[in-house]
Amino acid sequence: MTQNMPQKQKTKLVPVSREPALLTERDAGKSPVLECIDLGITFGGLKAVDNFNVTIGRTEITGLIGPNGAGKTTFFNCVTGIYKPTEGTVHLYGANGEKHLLNGRKPHLIMSLSKSYTFMDIRLFSDMTVLENVMIGRHCRTKAGIWGALTRNPATRREEQESIDISYSLLETVQQAVIITT
Repeated sequence: MTQNMPQKQKTKLVPVSREPALLTERDAGKSPVLECIDLGITFGGLKAVDNFNVTIGRTEITGLIGPNGAGKTTFFNCVTGIYKPTEGTVHLYGANGEKHLLNGRKPHLIMSLSKSYTFMDIRLFSDMTVLENVMIGRHCRTKAGIWGALTRNPATRREEQESIDISYSLLETVQQAVIITT
């Protein structure tokens, strides 16, 4: 006697907060910051991401939810250049609306366009403040080298103060988003 095994349900990525590939009303008239059209990637016949569409506006905080194996990390790896999509396009829009195709770009070139990615298994430095942890995340945006760190010259001090100011601003933005959503 054979039992009918239930078929595994196909999972799909679902962008949270709006219909795929549509800007929300509050972003009408503004260019998006990220746009994925018919994005897909196949690994040896297995479609990890299939026909995914999303447009994220400049003022939006967007989440991506789905069960294990739905393709969330694979999607981020396509956007950040870790993987090259086998189908579709990923565009990043600059501050002045210039459109950059990300497909096939190296991760360090994508990061130079001001977008970066951290792994899910993030480790914070427990003996450092939240501000210092955010500042460490900005290290790739600084120019001071070992000599600047040793001599603490005026350019290095200015750059450090700028990093502190930007890090505070980022933390304030996150705090405002948490207050708005709770």
